[in-house]
Order: sequence, then C-alpha cells, then structure tokens
Amino acid sequence: MMEPADGHRYFEGLAVAHVLGGLDDSKGQVFRAHLLECGDCRARVGELRAIAHDLAEAERDERRMRAAQAIDTKRRESEDEDPDLDDVPEASRASRVTVVVGLALLVGLSLWNFTLHGALKTAQHTNRNLVQAAVIQDSGTPWSTVREEGGVTGTVTVKDGRFVLTADGLDPAQVYGLYAITADSEIPASYIFQATDEGRVEQLFALPARVERILITDPGDQRPGTEPSGLTVFEARPTP
Repeated sequence: MMEPADGHRYFEGLAVAHVLGGLDDSKGQVFRAHLLECGDCRARVGELRAIAHDLAEAERDERRMRAAQAIDTKRRESEDEDPDLDDVPEASRASRVTVVVGLALLVGLSLWNFTLHGALKTAQHTNRNLVQAAVIQDSGTPWSTVREEGGVTGTVTVKDGRFVLTADGLDPAQVYGLYAITADSEIPASYIFQATDEGRVEQLFALPARVERILITDPGDQRPGTEPSGLTVFEARPTP
C-alpha cells in the first residue's frame, strides 16, 4: 500500500496469535520475517509473552491450591466427619472464579494497551507525513502536469527523494494506481490508493532515482497491478 503504516495493523493483529501459537505455517513465516525488521512488534511480543507467563504461573498456583485443598479435605474426612467440610468446595470455586476473572482482565488490558499503542503509532506516523508533505510543498520543485482526464486535476512536488501528490476530482469508490516510471519504461515503485469522500488525495510518497513520469490510472473494475492499466487520468513530468 502507499504507506508502511497502513499495513502495520495487520501484523499487530497477528502478534497475540503468534504468542499463543495460533498462526499457521505461512502466516507464521510472514510474521517472523516482519519481527526481524520491526522493533515495535518485537517489544509488543515481549510484553504479551510476559503476560502469558504470568497467566501460566497463576494457573499453576491455582492447580497447586486445589491439590492442597483436596489433600486437606481427605485428611480431615479420614480423621473426623466435620460439617464445615462443605465450605471447602465453595471456597475452591470462589478462588477459581477470582483467578479466571483476573486472567480475563489481564488479557483484556493487554489487548487494549496493544490496540492503543498501534493507534498512537499510526497517528504519529500520519502527523510526521503531514508535516513532511507541507515542507515539500512549500520548498520543493513542482513538476509539469502533462495530462488531466475525466475531471481529475493534480500537482506533483518533489524534494529529497520524495514527492507529494495532490489530486482532486477522483471517484471515492474507485481504487487507483500510482506509478513511478523511468525513461526506460521501468517501474521501480507503484502504489494503490483511494480518494477521500470529497474525491481528493494529498499524500507523500518515495521517489526512486531516475523516475521521469508519475501516472495515476483508473483501471475500472480491475484492481491496479504492478503495470499501468485502464485510463491514465493524470500524468506529471519534471519541469524542463
């Protein structure tokens, strides 16, 4: 997708299943490869594993407590018939309820914290991009717009290996393709995006070296691929 943060929420959703051993082989390989590159996810997995360890310890303590109560009950039964023995199972049940509720709260708090952390990281990433986009638009080099079709209008501004695309008149329901193309017709970078409800996009992208054309294509009913398809609704080139 057009921004790394857009796909990061997918990996955050895999973290709990990874710790609990619930990922299949293919997803497990993808997530482990992601962990090698993402310090945030490694930290989250560490937190979840610590909580899982605490849960396992609490469960073991509960089993030991039940075993001790069972032994004590048998001993008291063998010594004497005591009506107070009826209170032991009830105490055990209350203890189990307390442990279960505590475990549920721990898991819930962990997942909530994980979700909030992911949302915060996404917001911070978005804010950084907005600031960088504003700087590029103010001090970058505008490219020449050489094609506008279907009511689409736009601009491309370039600086320091990045560019800001601003376009209006897009269909909010349509998925568009964005392609960076070199003079040799190579495509070192391609993106997909959707416009806002107002039919607008203002987004920061990486600009690979030697790129001399930026295209927006409307592939119609097809999803954009790695090659331009459908109608080219916008094109920009470096200003001579």
